[in-house]
Amino acid sequence: MLENKDYAPQCAEMIEKQLRRRGISDEAVLAAMIAVPRHEFVPRELRSRAYEDLRCPSAGVKPFRNPTL
Repeated sequence: MLENKDYAPQCAEMIEKQLRRRGISDEAVLAAMIAVPRHEFVPRELRSRAYEDLRCPSAGVKPFRNPTL
């Protein structure tokens, strides 16, 4: 299983392409998005896509709403 640090490049790309480019610049918000290990909230088979801007089911519950802020 991958460690949190193994997802750091995907997380950094999410911050730049999905958040900063949409005008989100509050450092507290960005820090929170970095701190939350999104890959731990999706089924194991979808963890490689956890930082993409797409709708996916969370582990054990109904799908999340559209992830765009």
